[in-house]
Amino acid sequence: SAAIAPDCAAPSRPKFRPSSLSSASCVVSHRSSSEGAMGTAAFALSAFFVGWFFSPLLTTYTTPGTLDDVQSWALQGPGREIPTPLMGLYVFRGLNPSFLADLSYAHSWSPKERSFLLDMSGPGYKTLPRSNGGDFSGEFALTSPVAAGVNGITLKRFMACLRHQNKFTMNEEGTRAIIHPVFFFEWFPLGFLARAYLREEIELHKNFLGGFAWKRVNYSPPNNATQTDAHYWLHPVVTINKGSVKVHAAGKAMAKRKLKMSKDETFIQ
Repeated sequence: SAAIAPDCAAPSRPKFRPSSLSSASCVVSHRSSSEGAMGTAAFALSAFFVGWFFSPLLTTYTTPGTLDDVQSWALQGPGREIPTPLMGLYVFRGLNPSFLADLSYAHSWSPKERSFLLDMSGPGYKTLPRSNGGDFSGEFALTSPVAAGVNGITLKRFMACLRHQNKFTMNEEGTRAIIHPVFFFEWFPLGFLARAYLREEIELHKNFLGGFAWKRVNYSPPNNATQTDAHYWLHPVVTINKGSVKVHAAGKAMAKRKLKMSKDETFIQ
């Protein structure tokens, strides 16, 4: 028979090497292990942030005292020495179920900007826990209907989850401040969006008898050139001036009237 030329020889079959299969299995196994580890880490990180976000829901709120002994607990926060004309304890009129604002709990004072932050879920912001905006009428009727159907403790927990703070930047005369909402952190995108879209200010009003109050005003977005009808007032209950603490009888009486109109016997911070 004729010999088969070398070029026409049948191709040889590749030899089976168990080591090749073993190497491929190791690669797949290593990849699966890496993906599993990354998935576990992502789940743990997500669980951490979810827990961090909702952790304020576990907070137990307390009352600082009564209005009769207001001088013993008002303006005791670490920011009481901040040199701002706004320093004081105020009762809200027109914003419910907000009750009292204690500016001595302000922080992050900037002399250059004349600015500070007030945590709206902390002890500086006191609410009426069971009452909502619709529970008030007359002198305490809503003029700034924000979260009107939400009771005080729910509102406080909601703001705590958002880590809501307000940044106040005073003018040189100390008669007006621009207010910017801060959510989570100052650099967080939601805060930039709020600052670009919303314009809120607080302005000092005096009467001929020497009394005063601060009026919070809002502007119509997006150009923010015109004031809206939404507003509310902050009336002084306790103020401090050069180390001297003064209890304002009219403001204290107003706070008592608002508490009496509410569903609550006390307030929380």
